[in-house]
This record gives sequence, structure tokens and C-alpha cells, in this order.
Amino acid sequence: MKLLKTNYIEPKDQPSFGYLLRLISFEDDVLYSRYFDINVDIVFAADPSWFDENGNQIFIPEYDVPEIKDTILEISIPYYSNAKRIEIFDPYGKKLLEIDVSSFAKMDSDGQNLDLINYGIILILIVVFFLIYKNKDRFRKEEISNTEEQLKEYIKDAKKQGQNEEEIKKELINSNWPRDLMDKYLK
Repeated sequence: MKLLKTNYIEPKDQPSFGYLLRLISFEDDVLYSRYFDINVDIVFAADPSWFDENGNQIFIPEYDVPEIKDTILEISIPYYSNAKRIEIFDPYGKKLLEIDVSSFAKMDSDGQNLDLINYGIILILIVVFFLIYKNKDRFRKEEISNTEEQLKEYIKDAKKQGQNEEEIKKELINSNWPRDLMDKYLK
């Protein structure tokens, strides 16, 4: 089944009986209904050799008419944002087919507009990402604080082992510690 975005035009020649199509909402209301026919006539193209030069048919072939078991039918119906399913009935009122169209709906079973819900979720995600981006330095500072704590512990342990500040500074430079942090804690 395809959903085509076009301007819907109500068919002019609708039968008043026949097969019935009903479009049903999430609340089980009938949003739209119409009758339609299924044409199963088989039309064969006539062979030109069956006619004389005046166009009169001079030969009528005899053959069995095949029975049609499958056909393709295209029906245009209007779009409703709260449509849940399409029901098709035979001319005697027996339900032949039910098609779930809720995936095309823009409202859920509670009547909530899915577009607004989706836009709301997207907006919330944008705000969250913006806040994270805006506050990324705070997260980085926490990492630096943790790094500074490790540096302070390292310097404290090295001093306990009897290393002087010059030896500690050499080891920290060789380990690529930031100079501003070394200077801050080696005073």
C-alpha cells in the first residue's frame, strides 16, 4: 500500500451499492466510507484477420473464458490523521479485508498528535545536547580536578620516599604532566 500526497478529489460516479470501503479511526468512528465495484470483465483484443475489408467481423473464435482469481484495484481515499484501519466488505456485508493504516497516522490511540510529540522529543533532545555542549567545561574541570588529585597524591608519596622537588619535577616532565599543574603543587 502506498500513501501519496495529493489533493483528494471525490469520485463522481460512485455506485450506491456493491463493495464497501470504510476508514475507521482509533476511536472506532467511521471517518469515510464509499461503495465501489470491481470490474472482472475480460476483454480480448480482436485479431485483424477476423474482419473483412469493410470492417465486418467474419470470424468469431470459440474459447473458454478464464476465471479471474486475483486482480489489482486502486482506490483513492482522503487522508485522516487519526485513521487506524480500512475495512472492506462484500456486497452482502461480509468483511473481506482489514488493512492497518495506523503507521500513516499522525495521532495515537489517545488522540495525541504524534507530530507534536515527535517535535517535542526532538526539541528536548536539542536542549539536552545544547546544555551538555554549553557545560562541557564543567565536565572537563571535574576531570582536571581528578587529575590534580592524582598529581597531589604522587607528589606527596614521592616526598615521603625522600625525593626532592627537582627530582619529582624531572619525573613529572618526563611523564608529560602539564607545567602549570606542576608549578601549582610543587611550591
